[in-house]
Amino acid sequence: MSKTIYGGAPSGENQPNNQPAAPAGKGTVIMTDAKPSKIVQQNPLTGWLVSFSRGIAGECWELREGNLYVLGKSADADIQLSEKAVSDRHATLHIRRSNDEERRLMIVISDTNSTNGTVVNGKDIGINGNAALQHHDKIMVGNYELVFILIDQQSLNLVPHEQFQAVESQAAQSFDYSAQSLYNKRTQIE
Repeated sequence: MSKTIYGGAPSGENQPNNQPAAPAGKGTVIMTDAKPSKIVQQNPLTGWLVSFSRGIAGECWELREGNLYVLGKSADADIQLSEKAVSDRHATLHIRRSNDEERRLMIVISDTNSTNGTVVNGKDIGINGNAALQHHDKIMVGNYELVFILIDQQSLNLVPHEQFQAVESQAAQSFDYSAQSLYNKRTQIE
């Protein structure tokens, strides 16, 4: 559990001179006793779902290989589409590689017994039906029009550059901030 300290006193406790501490969420965080998080290895980026249905600014959702995404208006949906015609758990999007030698990227959208159906490129896939997706396919979920943008790093031969791999391995090591002048200064409470 993390405890945030504002100006030297934990949130909710009185500071010296009986002054109340800044309320949670306000003020400048001076120090936190949370442990630094480790770098988490993520699955490879595969693409995005993009929509302009809710406005010109657009929305997008990152998609990663090996994941199963739930599309719907439920609070626990991975891709939340807050719209009346969308079911709570409207559809799923599964991204994986084939088991053959080619290791093809396979992206499948499946309707999950939705009320209003799922449409891919103008064709209703049917209740509990599914369809394979390709780059720039259009998906209708309720009144949301989504476009699937594919980035297949294997077929495009996109690999990490050795210079960045070296930086990533250095970042994985913890850094000692005690040598920094800001952390060497002592504060006195009067």
